[in-house]
Amino acid sequence: MRRYWIALVTLSLLAQQEAPPAGQPSPAPGVEQWFTGSFEVGERFLGPLRGNTDAYRSVVNLGEGPKLFEADLTIRNQSRKAFDRLTVRGHSWGGEPYNTARVELEREGSYRFGVEYRNLAYFNALPSFANPFLEQGILFNQRAFDIQRRTLDALLELRPGSRIVPYLAFLRDWGAGSGVTDFVAAGNEYAVRNDLSDRTTHLRGGVRFELRRFHLTLEQGGSKFKDHQRAFHAGTHFGNRTAPLAGQRLFLSSLEQSWRAEGDSLYTKGLLSTNLASWVDLYGQFLYSIPSSDVSYDQANRGLFREPFDILFFTAQQRILTAATNQPHTSGSFGAEVRPHRRLRIRESWMTDRFHIAGAVRSERNILRADSAEIAGAVPDPVPERLILNYHRQEVSLLFDPVSWLTLRGGHRYVWGDAAFRRPRLTVSAGAQSGELKMHVGLAGLVVRPSTRLNISFDFEGSSAERNYFRTSLQDYQRVRIRGRWQAFGSLAFAANVALLRNENPAPDIRFDFLSRENSLSAFWTPQGGKWLALTGDYTRSTLRSNLLIRNPTDLGREQSAYRENAHIATAVLDLNFPQVRQAAPKLSAGGSLFVSSGNRASEYYRPLVRFSFPLHRKAHWFFEWSWYSLWERFYIFEGFRTHHYLTGLRFAL
Repeated sequence: MRRYWIALVTLSLLAQQEAPPAGQPSPAPGVEQWFTGSFEVGERFLGPLRGNTDAYRSVVNLGEGPKLFEADLTIRNQSRKAFDRLTVRGHSWGGEPYNTARVELEREGSYRFGVEYRNLAYFNALPSFANPFLEQGILFNQRAFDIQRRTLDALLELRPGSRIVPYLAFLRDWGAGSGVTDFVAAGNEYAVRNDLSDRTTHLRGGVRFELRRFHLTLEQGGSKFKDHQRAFHAGTHFGNRTAPLAGQRLFLSSLEQSWRAEGDSLYTKGLLSTNLASWVDLYGQFLYSIPSSDVSYDQANRGLFREPFDILFFTAQQRILTAATNQPHTSGSFGAEVRPHRRLRIRESWMTDRFHIAGAVRSERNILRADSAEIAGAVPDPVPERLILNYHRQEVSLLFDPVSWLTLRGGHRYVWGDAAFRRPRLTVSAGAQSGELKMHVGLAGLVVRPSTRLNISFDFEGSSAERNYFRTSLQDYQRVRIRGRWQAFGSLAFAANVALLRNENPAPDIRFDFLSRENSLSAFWTPQGGKWLALTGDYTRSTLRSNLLIRNPTDLGREQSAYRENAHIATAVLDLNFPQVRQAAPKLSAGGSLFVSSGNRASEYYRPLVRFSFPLHRKAHWFFEWSWYSLWERFYIFEGFRTHHYLTGLRFAL
């Protein structure tokens, strides 16, 4: 009867912690308690899930059962010999998709130590994504993930708050799980199982110098990583191609494919900021790293396949590939703010990022033809691979205050760079290929403060790039943002935001047109400081439009890819505090959120909720929450779901 354990614990605590009689004095004030905090425990119950389970897990993924929703506990050591304070925090434990735990230990002037653990359950298996059999009513995803990711992060600081602070940090990030991926063969694709596993260990240490006008950080660190993936299948698999090819039905009977990457990296980093005088601030940072990696790839498959540029059919294939790379990476930045006059500020910043990748690839391929003739691919000498990428950015801005309630800003940003790499072997024109980036950006803005109740800011940047790296990069673009806040009177405030981004690349083989627009309005009403009532609301109207010239993978012909989405997003919460009961007030919260869109993927998502909290004791509250999750899609009705969530529990203050 686990559903009643919360009530039993409550009755036990209340029997032992009755409120003091009316005439009895309260404990002496000013005495610091050695143990304080709060924690929230309870249980979630799910109603019947109607609709697609995979879609529910991809979007919500909340489970039922007993939970530790929140814990915040602090122990103060009265003797202060080993430590002054120990803090333990936890959030969302008990099968939740994301939970955290953090422990902090501190002794003033001696050390500060903190360690945090994070756990994320990532599930993504929407049936409408990468599904060539959708029109046949087969709900199967060829790109799916069910992965558990964990992170352990620890930091030790010695003599915190002093002028010289040495520190040491450790980070471990790892994940494992399974999924579905595509094994691609010429003329066909086969969805197969995929197992994934990766791990990264990062260790760093350094020292911070914190003086009155000078701050310097010197750090040395290194990391080591492993990334393993395995795709496999056994049994006849006809793949996505339903029609014969040249009179033959292609199929996959067995597959064993593995990919392993391992490497390490050492880096040196320095950070500097200084206030040389009252009218100038300087800052900068530098990073140099030397990553290296080794990659191996093994593939063995059987069935009936066809060569991509030949009429040759074969029944078995084996591929082996090894690669090794070195990737020296240098980056740095510098900035300054100069104030030659009390109404004038000049900001200058510059950064550079350079990395050169040098490596070699060795591959071997053997195939067994349908007529049982074996063809062995020659083992070539290691092919040198090289990528050189240099990126630079320089920006200068001028801020001027002609009057106390107005700030004007204008500036210029110049972005430039170059890249060189070897073309893929499958391209017609082999050899080296280069790219170049050149972009001038104009900057402008203002901040208006006509009164203490009203604040409006405007920011603009626009550019017409000469050259760019990627088809969808910012080319000829304009970005505008307007933000404002108005305190109508003491208990009522409004905030508004307008954001616009328009980008075009008129090149004949690209013809890219992109538009993103968001208009939002928020309101906050807290009469008498929210003593009895508080209301918050937010509404956003968004528009997304994209047009891009692409190649159709079936015949390599050019066609226009268009995407449209117009959405309404709203959130509102009403909090009501009732007259006090047992030195505390019951509280009712009601509201929710919604998302309604039209366009290529028209969807409607609703989540209303009601939460009630009732004081059982001055340090114990019982709460109950109801929420409803609902997703509906106009073109993919099978992907919708709806379900009720019921949550109840206790919150204790210690």
